[in-house]
Amino acid sequence: MHFDFGIKGKFYVEGKEFVASDEDTANVVKYFGFVAYTGQFIIMKEDDTTPTAITYRFATGNTGYGVAWTGRAALTYTTYDQMTAAF
Repeated sequence: MHFDFGIKGKFYVEGKEFVASDEDTANVVKYFGFVAYTGQFIIMKEDDTTPTAITYRFATGNTGYGVAWTGRAALTYTTYDQMTAAF
């Protein structure tokens, strides 16, 4: 499975729509940023370091998307089930 959200991508959590805002796909670790109209955000990290074991992890926040996106490599990422508990 490979996620490809592109600029028109959307992400839904707990009925809230998160719209694609940024993506960084230059390396084997890729990042995709999604923002809700309320300011909440999700940054998804796709790690293709091992092509046969690709992982997807998520960082979330209620505000401060711009700062989080800039520092995306240093964020704490969790699995989807742990991410949804944050909302």
